[in-house]
Parts: sequence; structure tokens; C-alpha cells
Amino acid sequence: MALRRSRRAPVKLDRRLGSLQLVELESGDDLLRLFEAMSGDPKHDGFQHMFGTLLDWWRVGGRLYVASFTETDAMFERRVDTSVFLNGGGAPWILPACIAASGAGQPIDLLWVHSRLRRRGIGTAMVKLSPFGRPKRILPGARRFWARLSDL
Repeated sequence: MALRRSRRAPVKLDRRLGSLQLVELESGDDLLRLFEAMSGDPKHDGFQHMFGTLLDWWRVGGRLYVASFTETDAMFERRVDTSVFLNGGGAPWILPACIAASGAGQPIDLLWVHSRLRRRGIGTAMVKLSPFGRPKRILPGARRFWARLSDL
């Protein structure tokens, strides 16, 4: 399911969602859904211009993890809004957010969270759950995030 370009308010995550976890992205279909979410992000952080690079990097063994939730009864029974997930709801419950590096202990090469989901703790949780080190290069628009994260 594509995330439509919109100027709506950021999504509020329901408390009935399961716990956030990182899962390694292995499916080409899920990778394409992630690319679709990046291209549909109204913030246009420049990630949509990196599709070829990300695809090549993923193909040769780069570690790309996505934010996923464990399924709860409320999610299974569709008692929560599941439209925020890449596949519109259903396992795997993947959010439009990813973190990547060339391997464990290596610096983070990419951290992206869809603009509708930012400022909800998803990026922070992904960094804390990941086996990666701090990035060597930080985009100007992300400096406040990384400064705030280093204070935790």
C-alpha cells in the first residue's frame, strides 16, 4: 500500500500495537514498498534519489533493518488503524522506517523514518536496538536528532 502525499497531521501510534523490534529486510517486495514510501514522503529528504544505490548496496550484503511490531490481538482483529504499515496491515507489520549499515559495529549509513511518523521515538528506538555504531556523516537536517540522542 502506498503512502499518499499529504499534509495531514503526523500519525499517532496506537497503544495497542505490539512492541517495536528491528527485523532484517530480506524480501524484495518489502524493499519496493519501502522505496514507494520514501518516494511518497512529502518531506523529500533526498532519499528518493538513492534507490539505485540502496538496491545495489542491499543486493551485495548490506544490512538493512526495518521497524516492525509484534502482532497483538487488536492488530490481528483490525481494532487499530493499520494503514501506517507498508503492506496496509498484516504480517510482517513493517513501518515506513529503516536503518542500515555494512555490518554489526559499523557506523550507520542510513536512518530514515517517514515524516508522518517522526518525533514518536521510532528513530531513537531503532538506533538503540541496532547493532550499529554512530554515523560518521550526519545530514544537516538530522543534526538536532543526533545531538538529542547523544544526550540520552
